[in-house]
Amino acid sequence: MYAIAFNAISDALEELDKLNIGAAKECLKEAQFHTEEIYISQDSPDGGTPYGTSKG
Repeated sequence: MYAIAFNAISDALEELDKLNIGAAKECLKEAQFHTEEIYISQDSPDGGTPYGTSKG
């Protein structure tokens, strides 16, 4: 997840240097989506619900 976020931030900064705000925003949104999917799909250490979710 770190690599995805770091690369997206780097890409977004490059786009901001070009004053391409839309592309910068898209880089960050894509990274947010991908890292959230990874985070949610991981099991918690105790075998219960995934991180950040609750049953109920």
